[in-house]
This record gives sequence, structure tokens and C-alpha cells, in this order.
Amino acid sequence: MTYIEQGIKYMQDENYEMAVKAFNDAIETEPDNPVGYINFGHVLAHINDTERAISFYEKALELDPKAGTAYYGLGNIAFEQQQYKQALRHYTEAVDLGLTEADVYFMIGLAHVKREDIKLALPFLMRASEMNPDDMDIAMQYGLALAELSHLDEARRVFDGVYQSYPTHADALYNRALCDLFLERTDEAIKDLNCVLDLDPEHTLAQGTLMQIEQILDQQ
Repeated sequence: MTYIEQGIKYMQDENYEMAVKAFNDAIETEPDNPVGYINFGHVLAHINDTERAISFYEKALELDPKAGTAYYGLGNIAFEQQQYKQALRHYTEAVDLGLTEADVYFMIGLAHVKREDIKLALPFLMRASEMNPDDMDIAMQYGLALAELSHLDEARRVFDGVYQSYPTHADALYNRALCDLFLERTDEAIKDLNCVLDLDPEHTLAQGTLMQIEQILDQQ
């Protein structure tokens, strides 16, 4: 097992101290290999040593200007610092260099969401969902973007898919109920909202929405 493989294994086990040692050994053994610097950057970013993480990603790019994963790492740091425009620039560079993975498209979509540009976010979230249909977080963000743009039938299908896969996912059920409500399927919405409260009695959004529906129905 190489030092890099050891470091990745330590990261998976959340043993970051040993991961740092392994990646440091990798760099000392192969100082011209950008992969060691990239993975060292990942560990540093994970433990919030941001400045050093950036320096390691930049060193990797000095060695290999086409290291898309280094740009992805820089994008994640910019995202965490709420520098969404800069994050988008880094993510786009990563994609242009061939890093076309679901996580990258997802983060591009999220960065657009943070910039309140849902129309630009939607195709990236859709692509991420197509590439990784079993990822609950991607599906939820995709569904929320669809709902925000009033694609309610499609959004409902997405939320329903999450709920069918994760029957205890109260937020998926709640958002399915909202879609039903805006689609004027009030009875279905009420049923779903009550199910949400069965799953999570403290779900304040479901409580408030159900109360508003009941008040409107009482006035009719």
C-alpha cells in the first residue's frame, strides 16, 4: 500500500493525524507528484487549516496546471468562505479539465443557489441527480430548485422518490405536501403533513402549514 493509499484510508477512518503523516511521507518520497499535495490539502481543509490547504492546492497546480481536483479543493474552500463567485470559477475550471463528477456539478448548483440564481442552478443539480440518483442531498436540492421555479409536478416526483427510499425523511414528505398544496390537492397535502408530524412531532413548518390550512378551511 502506497503512502497516498494509506493516507486516504486514514481519512476514511477519520484519523487525520495519521493521514497528515502519510501524505507528508508521500510528498517526501515523490516531491514532484501533485497527488500528494492535493490529498494533503484535503486533510488540511477538513481540519479547517484553510491557508495551508490553499498553499498545498496551489503547489499541486504548479506541478500540474491540469490538476482538476486541486481546483475543486480550492472551490470548496471558497464556498465555505461564502465566496460563491470565486467558488464557481474554480469548479468550472475543474470541469473544464475533465473532473465531470456528480459532486462537482452539485457544488456548482449549490453555489448558484447561494447566489439566488435558481435558473442557473437547475441544470447542474439535474445533472448531478442523473449521475448519482441515490444521493439524498442532491435529490432534495434538485427538488427544491424545481419547486422554486414552479415545476411542481416534477418536484413532487423528486420528493416522492426521496421519501420512498427514505421513509423517515420528514422534510421530503413535507415538501411533497407543499407541492400537493400548490397543485390544489389539499386532502393529500393534509394527509402528508399529518404523516410528517407522526415522524417528527416538533416539525414546526409542518405544524404551521397545517394550522394555516385548517384556518382557511374553517373560513369557507
